[in-house]
Amino acid sequence: MNKAIIMLLAGLTAGSSAVCTAAELGAPPALRAYAGIDDDRSATFDDAYASFDLRSLSNWPTGFTVVESLPIGLAAERFQNYGMGAFIDDSFGLQFLLGPGGRFAALDTGNGALTPLNERLQPADQPWLWCYQTMATPCWSSLQWDATTRTLFAMAIDPWNAPYSSRVYTIDPVAGTAHPVGEPLPGTIVRPMAIDPHGRMVGYDELSGRLLEIDKRSGAYETIGMLDLAPTIPEGVMLPGADLGFSADGTLWLVGTKWDFETDPTSTHYHSYAFRVDRQTARGTLVGDAGLVNVHALSIADANRGPDVLFAEGFNGADAYDFRLAVDIAEPAVVPAGEATPLLLRLSNLGSGEIVLTEPWTITLPASVGVADVPAVHSDCPDAFVRADAGANQVEVRAGMRVRSELTCTIEFAIRATEPGSHTITVPEGTVRTQNGGNGNTATAVFVAGPALVSPVLYDQIRYIGEGGGAYAVRWDAGVGPGPDWSSEGADDFSVDGAGWTITEVQLIGGAASQQVDLAIYPDVGGLPGDTPACAWPATPFTYPPDGPRALVSAPLPTPCVLAPGDYWLGVSFVNDYSFWQPNLPISGRQAVWRNPGGAVLAQVAPCPTWNTLTYCLGAIQQGKDFSFRLIGTRS
Repeated sequence: MNKAIIMLLAGLTAGSSAVCTAAELGAPPALRAYAGIDDDRSATFDDAYASFDLRSLSNWPTGFTVVESLPIGLAAERFQNYGMGAFIDDSFGLQFLLGPGGRFAALDTGNGALTPLNERLQPADQPWLWCYQTMATPCWSSLQWDATTRTLFAMAIDPWNAPYSSRVYTIDPVAGTAHPVGEPLPGTIVRPMAIDPHGRMVGYDELSGRLLEIDKRSGAYETIGMLDLAPTIPEGVMLPGADLGFSADGTLWLVGTKWDFETDPTSTHYHSYAFRVDRQTARGTLVGDAGLVNVHALSIADANRGPDVLFAEGFNGADAYDFRLAVDIAEPAVVPAGEATPLLLRLSNLGSGEIVLTEPWTITLPASVGVADVPAVHSDCPDAFVRADAGANQVEVRAGMRVRSELTCTIEFAIRATEPGSHTITVPEGTVRTQNGGNGNTATAVFVAGPALVSPVLYDQIRYIGEGGGAYAVRWDAGVGPGPDWSSEGADDFSVDGAGWTITEVQLIGGAASQQVDLAIYPDVGGLPGDTPACAWPATPFTYPPDGPRALVSAPLPTPCVLAPGDYWLGVSFVNDYSFWQPNLPISGRQAVWRNPGGAVLAQVAPCPTWNTLTYCLGAIQQGKDFSFRLIGTRS
């Protein structure tokens, strides 16, 4: 979080006098919370932004203080675009909101005014991740402030590709970036998560129904138990998108919603409840009933300041300490020249106070070593902003990055050697400038690169991935989905050089639940695919390689395709699923083409029963786009 935002927050006041008064009188103090209230029974009034006492949640609207009433249109825009919220320390005048599609904003709790901060907050390790702007196709699932590390954390989920996964990120709202921390949590959909006053992270896995204790630095997790909210909300009945939060005393609170089955077994009315959850058993105790509304985007207005940050001023700490920063470099793995491998720098602070970079730091690599384009540069150090250009031999670290007391954080990026041999990477003593001098040691590692390998990649058009806007390309069988008249096919061109190619595998960016795809290679005839394919593989099975980018489809061909030099087109139709072949930018060669022989697909510009360009068939959204694909095999 940028210090300017903290200064802005410091100028706002929080209404905490009622809490103090209640405590002085011996009564249970009010636990103020803010949330969106969705009342779908009214045709004219759908949502409100309101505050209430979470300890004594009552039937809407009793006990609620409405900050802003929202008509249906604005409510849909507000709370579908911004599905989760968080406060920073005790600055309750602003609630930060994050939407499943990456919209980030600040909401004034006094009048409901919304200030957008970032339209599309994207994970730094997956800059083209499909973070759509609706609740139906989420990417971000939780937003929480950690007072012990003074860091804004978020959880991202992949609910589309089995076995599914979740991952912890730190958020830099000023730079508009989100950096992954640790490893993904495979086989989970963590929605929501919360962080207690001591920095411990807890999450609810919607897939298994378990309450998890999550290590926010590594991504490792342990099961606390099956979340038990019965009989109020039986197992498997709670709707997606519950809210978790901690009060300053370490109590875990959950607000969950179900359909109102008690009134009507077929009801589609929401019914929300508040629970106090036991951290040891995952058993929930009912503490409030909000009635037939959906309470969502919850933030608890109770300062979660951990005792270990009382020395701090702003984010960077006010004091200087004697201990100097220690830097070491993990020995990179031995790989062939030209291949990427991770380089990990560890920054350690064994002292009792926080260390802050007071000047920018440039990590300089040997001239024979450059930054690889994947994976992206990232760091789990608080307030870290690290950048590098592919091929460059320098990595820039912004001033202000912190290393907390008695902790180690990391900076990681991928490197590749331009030639085989041993390459020495060094961080000299004193080059990482901090408030008490600089790093007190020289760190050295030797990167050994072996002989370069002959690449099996014949043609690669996955380097510049576009954001969404792919083309519908599906073959529908009779009696399945909308039927054969809705079948469509996309095609993109490539040229075979040398003495010819033998293609053994096709990779795409896309996907289908059937995990089958029709593939064909057509000769070029007058700038379009010819009528008769040179090779064709209907219903080819494909997989999603675990080490590939999101939605990378790998389809080994049942029989190799031998091609003479010349121009060709790769044709693609996923099988029996609403699927899109994702775009590539910019256009390589001729623009990709598309056809819908049955004519049932609603084209934006003109029906395309025969091949024509993406722009002609599907409109301006396809301007300047090709398809994403890669061909694997051998050269003759």
